[in-house]
Amino acid sequence: MHAFQEAANVELRNTGLEWTRFAVGYFLDYYGMPYIKTHLRPLTFVVDMANKTVAIPGTGKDPMAFTYSLDVAKFMEAALDLPKWEETTFCYGEKTTWNSFVQMAEEATGRRTCDLRFHRTIGYDL
Repeated sequence: MHAFQEAANVELRNTGLEWTRFAVGYFLDYYGMPYIKTHLRPLTFVVDMANKTVAIPGTGKDPMAFTYSLDVAKFMEAALDLPKWEETTFCYGEKTTWNSFVQMAEEATGRRTCDLRFHRTIGYDL
């Protein structure tokens, strides 16, 4: 995916148009369905609330950005009035780690860690 994004950025740079790419992190909507308003379709990754399973990539200690999609829409609308756009515009509602996210999910649902079945941590050799 990164190669595709960079190829698109190269093409955009050659147009002379003003543009920006919004970096919003993970949409929080996926973890609040069906209890929150959203226009996104259900998708499960990393934390599967319905099946009480977690498959955390890496150590779970890396910072991640999370944003509610309706907040992104408001932010994008407001960004139309900015005097200049940078190539990347960062927009996020919360920064945390997957480990902290799981802990918050447990507190919100009243489930303890032992109720969530952890899959092995997925490691990467880079």
